[in-house]
Amino acid sequence: VPFDDLPERYGRNYAISFACTSGNAQCLEDAHTLVKIYANTDRKIPNGLELYYCHGFRGDGKVPEFVSVWNKMSLMPNTNSMKATLISALGCTDNPTLQWSYLDTTLGSGPNNVNYTQQQRRDVFGAVVANSLTSLPVVIDFISQKEAEILSSQGRTLEQLLTVVANSIKNVD
Repeated sequence: VPFDDLPERYGRNYAISFACTSGNAQCLEDAHTLVKIYANTDRKIPNGLELYYCHGFRGDGKVPEFVSVWNKMSLMPNTNSMKATLISALGCTDNPTLQWSYLDTTLGSGPNNVNYTQQQRRDVFGAVVANSLTSLPVVIDFISQKEAEILSSQGRTLEQLLTVVANSIKNVD
């Protein structure tokens, strides 16, 4: 893949994104396979195909891979660019329990605490809000239960936080 020119890379990424987002079973299976390989062996998805990380967490039955990849991400130094890729990808899970737990890691306390920077805390929140098609009820419940902690850990106002949520709402029509 490193020899592809720019239009081919963008075209391939657009096609993969469209196929997986549309629910193409083969695309989602391929993405899950690549994430599973990374989760179990540390063999990364090739450069230029990082969007497979996100699509690999969509659908049911991805808990072991999510936990494994989350553990790897949480141990990475904050300067590692792979950490940013995984922060975004983990937000793609469709599992409400994992969405809640992932959001909870940003609050800076508890057993799942990760040494995030303030920007990474915002990135996790934004990833769950924007990257999952099913996260809105979880996010709203999370905000209603933990508003003060969220605002403190992210350094945002309630208005800013709700703007992030509102901007992620997509019109199906």
